[in-house]
Amino acid sequence: GEAIEETAVREGQEESSISTIETGELLCITHHPYNMNGEDILKDTYWYKMKTSSTESLKPQMEEGIDEVRWFSKPDLASIAQNTWPSVTNVLTNIK
Repeated sequence: GEAIEETAVREGQEESSISTIETGELLCITHHPYNMNGEDILKDTYWYKMKTSSTESLKPQMEEGIDEVRWFSKPDLASIAQNTWPSVTNVLTNIK
């Protein structure tokens, strides 16, 4: 029942443990398949620019399989894009 932007903020908060996050422009939408309980599902993921003024420490959401959360500067994104999933590479190339 959440709006997509609300879901993006909640997911960002859960996955990084930063409590104050604001969405910006929509960067892109990616699609990836997965299987849940024997059913094939195609998931749409909406990626937004986000910002925070929080000084909270980043903590990964381990129960979701996220084992590291880090900040990167824009110049670092090209090297990050070389070692990630193709759908995430698409997100990184949409960051201006």
